[in-house]
Amino acid sequence: MTKRQLIVAAFTAVCLLGQQTGDYITFGDERLKLGMPRNQVLARLVGSFDLSGKEGRTSPCESDCVIWEKGGPPSKWVGNIGFTGGRLDGASKSWGPDDQAQGVPTAQAFYGAMSELVKGGVEQCYVQVGERESPGADARSVNITCGDGHVVGINILRSDRYGDAVDVSERLIK
Repeated sequence: MTKRQLIVAAFTAVCLLGQQTGDYITFGDERLKLGMPRNQVLARLVGSFDLSGKEGRTSPCESDCVIWEKGGPPSKWVGNIGFTGGRLDGASKSWGPDDQAQGVPTAQAFYGAMSELVKGGVEQCYVQVGERESPGADARSVNITCGDGHVVGINILRSDRYGDAVDVSERLIK
């Protein structure tokens, strides 16, 4: 699994927990907020992305739209947006990985760790991210702390000397 895929998996995990800060989502350089008028959203996206209706690449983008990389075919799916009453009421963005099979082991490990917390009755969590870089190595982490010190961590290490590694762990701390 590549470093990019691991980072993508970690970020996706954070979003799945609903812990995103702010009430916006970005596609490329465009920041979209819930409640924005449909025409404004489409105008911001059309320069950088191809848009289509959910029925297929040639269908018009009406109440539900699919966002694709510009160009193609083939084109990479980027995300979806939806409108009610002419206003943005939902959006999702794919963080990959492009090779879906490569992300499955890490996603399964993350799912297993989080499932244990849910089985234990955890209802609220908070998320912390960290990053440390040095010559020849860098480390990134996502720690999701739930309840009284129950932590699920995703740690990513990239080292010229030792290679790349990832660890999904469940910890109980005081």
